[in-house]
Amino acid sequence: MTKVRTIFLFFFVAILVLFYFAIKNYYTLDEVCKLLNSVKLPSNVYLKEYEYSDEYTYYTDIYIKDNIEKSYLKRKTSSLDISDIDAICIYENQKTVDIDNINKMVTIFNDEENNDIYIPNKHSFFNSVEQHGLDENLGIYKYCGKENMEGKKCIKISFTDKKENEINIDYYYIDIESNLIIKFQSYSGENIKELELIRTITWEYQFDVVKDSDIKKFDINDYPGYEIHEFKNEN
Repeated sequence: MTKVRTIFLFFFVAILVLFYFAIKNYYTLDEVCKLLNSVKLPSNVYLKEYEYSDEYTYYTDIYIKDNIEKSYLKRKTSSLDISDIDAICIYENQKTVDIDNINKMVTIFNDEENNDIYIPNKHSFFNSVEQHGLDENLGIYKYCGKENMEGKKCIKISFTDKKENEINIDYYYIDIESNLIIKFQSYSGENIKELELIRTITWEYQFDVVKDSDIKKFDINDYPGYEIHEFKNEN
């Protein structure tokens, strides 16, 4: 009987835990940080990143494999103050290579320390946390509930930054199943009733699809006619 009771108690507790997470309707900032920190960078991942506003649209293909990250970035603009971009950025060991296809220029940065390869939107989130702080009593952080985003169940949180003549609110949508951020929105205005959408970024993930050809190592011979600039860390 004791064994039966132990098994019953185990399953009862397990059901309570599952029920708790199923009905959970509030996430503290600390809990959100723990969710995102639980995500380990896959060794093989492809990200499609879209960023758009009234003035420009970014399209970025990001390939990560074997500690190499290769990003293909294109930007189209409707503003005379912003230039179009057609570029490749490669992070490999202690080297960063920026290839500007429009201006035919290659810039190489050498560093003594390895670059950290990270999921880009996770990095920007923790920059926001560092900027705004962890004190929820300040009214900066807000849990906004759950929403469905293209078939994915997400939690929605926001950071509010109030300045003298301006209010900025950033929203993050986090996929509950994967704990990955899949959407970011930034609003700005003079007051809470006049907020305008300034920028939207979305991310799509595919795992274990990146091939060696997708992250071909940089070879200067592949860029004849390009102007080369190389910088080394003097520290």
